[in-house]
Amino acid sequence: MGRSKRALAGYVLAIAASVGAVSATGAQAEPGANGPAASASSSVSAGVGAEPDCHEHDGIFECHESLDTIRMTPQRQADLAAKAKALFNAAPAAVVPGTEHLVGTWDAPVDWSVVGVFLSLLPNGKVLAFDSINDLPTEASTVQNTTRALVWNPADKSYFRYDNSTGSNVFCAGFAKLPDGRVFLAGGNKDAALNGINFTHIFDSTTNTWQRSTNMAFERWYPSVTPLNNGEMLITGGGPATSEVRDVNGAIRQLTSAQRGEWANREYPWLQTAPNGQVAFLGPATSMGYVNPSGSGSYTSTVQRDSQYRSYGSYAMYD
Repeated sequence: MGRSKRALAGYVLAIAASVGAVSATGAQAEPGANGPAASASSSVSAGVGAEPDCHEHDGIFECHESLDTIRMTPQRQADLAAKAKALFNAAPAAVVPGTEHLVGTWDAPVDWSVVGVFLSLLPNGKVLAFDSINDLPTEASTVQNTTRALVWNPADKSYFRYDNSTGSNVFCAGFAKLPDGRVFLAGGNKDAALNGINFTHIFDSTTNTWQRSTNMAFERWYPSVTPLNNGEMLITGGGPATSEVRDVNGAIRQLTSAQRGEWANREYPWLQTAPNGQVAFLGPATSMGYVNPSGSGSYTSTVQRDSQYRSYGSYAMYD
């Protein structure tokens, strides 16, 4: 994520007043776990036709670079945490009729030793959370050889640390679950300049272990990973205009016939697999279309969504 991790923690806390978000404090280590992460003492080619890194949002003009330089002081962190807890303890939300598994429920905020920037629900009902090197902004660390991570059990509210110690930082990777439930991650952070990496990783929740997998052809930071109907994984964006596909055997091929400037940037492109096996491209660029991930790939343009380039936006699938 472009903003400093401490800044994100503040945003999470501020927003989480009514949603039970987490903050980073002391760690709990399980015997045999990796233990706490070690303390630490750009340019990426956007490709042809890339959207610029500066955009206007509701009359405010902001750039990726300026967002990357935000710093969160301990005092501001404490102030945001206090506001979040105060809002959470204020008047409760109205009770919605219905059973809990359908309408949901909120618990009080809990303290983690990892900022919940990246989360994945695991097949066993637990949650994988990871962030970066340490509590400092990622840009402040000259060595990027690990990632703090934990697995949280919502049943008893416990968590244990399982840091990624493969020698790289998966901060700002894209990720999705493989058909067997393992988490596949593509890209991450190389250095203090926030350059991407061409590594892929797998987290196995049956053993709570990380491992390096096949390298991509391109370094990526903020890519999206989209599960395909046949068990393959589509890797898009994060800098390059060329997407890649991880096949079911772990090999990676390039979609050289489906290069697009719309995702040749570092903004987590929005993609959703359709029932026919193609992949809908929905943004944040204004033009939409379909990716055919077979072979070397192809792309078919469809319609313009609207006139608003929704930088750092998000989408949700519903039906």
